Amino acid sequence: FILTDYAQKVPVSYTGVLPDLFREGQGVIARGRMDGNRFVAEEVLAKHDENYMPPEVADSLKPHLDAANSASGAPAPAPAPFALILALLLSCAQAFFGLAGPAIGNRRWMAAARPAVAGQFVFVALSFAVLAWAFYKNDFSVLYVANNSNSALPTFYRFSAVWGAHEGSLLLWALSLSAWSIAVAVFSKNLPETFAARVLGVLGFVSIGFQGFILFTSN
Repeated sequence: FILTDYAQKVPVSYTGVLPDLFREGQGVIARGRMDGNRFVAEEVLAKHDENYMPPEVADSLKPHLDAANSASGAPAPAPAPFALILALLLSCAQAFFGLAGPAIGNRRWMAAARPAVAGQFVFVALSFAVLAWAFYKNDFSVLYVANNSNSALPTFYRFSAVWGAHEGSLLLWALSLSAWSIAVAVFSKNLPETFAARVLGVLGFVSIGFQGFILFTSN
């Protein structure tokens, strides 16, 4: 395997069973000797977290890590949860206007449910796309990517790994639900206005459940 401080790379040769926590993007401690340009390790310890790293070493690595991430073109993962937060707010609007509008006979409120559905779909799709791009670019700064992918995976399997674990599968369900919601919004225009609004309102409540669960318990 290869060790890097994001500025230089050193190939490491080790014979033995690697620790369970050993994975791509994970810090390790290797004890051994240099053999030319190769490091021959006698012992490899995987670090549980960066608390075991001296602060001065962590500080020296950070600029190289930032430069490596910038050079890779990998997006910052922050837009994904922010997009999902906006989707959750729009789901709340969809549920409120879709159910309250028919209850009080307010046609403007009923009409407001459809744009909320479209906005919710856009932001859930953006959240899913950012996570998929992180898998494609091998952005191991995202814990979910580091736990469920590696750089040796073919592109197809990297993409399918997006929903291969708990959090990603829930996000895929949220995306599917938002896609069904926008389909209802588009193809229900011939239905009675109050009926269509109530359907969208109920779908909004279901979306609130999925998106809230992802954000607060499976982010």
